[in-house]
Amino acid sequence: MRIWRVAHVYETHDNFPSGPYAYIGLSDDTFESVGLVLAAAHSSDDRHPTPHSDAVLSGIDERERCGFTDLESLYSWFNGFPALLADHDFIIYAYEAPEGSYRIGRYGQTVFDTESATQLEVMAFNPRMAYILTGS
Repeated sequence: MRIWRVAHVYETHDNFPSGPYAYIGLSDDTFESVGLVLAAAHSSDDRHPTPHSDAVLSGIDERERCGFTDLESLYSWFNGFPALLADHDFIIYAYEAPEGSYRIGRYGQTVFDTESATQLEVMAFNPRMAYILTGS
């Protein structure tokens, strides 16, 4: 299955690109400028559950990372934030994950095993694509 993930270009944890909510693997500046902003915006929103609060996912293991089943779900999740993410060197990664190495939760959120996934491509955030997919 193809999985889409937002992660940093340079900042990593265990040699895997760090996502915007990660406090491990991101510099203090990046976490304060992006991670805390996203956490504040999404913390009281039922449409942005953490893997631990998503009853379908029931948590996330150390070697798993978050992604999405499609670009529409990714852009919907980060609606209003692509410019912030791009300005802080976050991009979109596409991975191929074999059957049994991922779990799909609500709203297209997916957790996947980093040791089983193969990186396929990377791309910049595209404001036009965000508008086409989300209408805003």
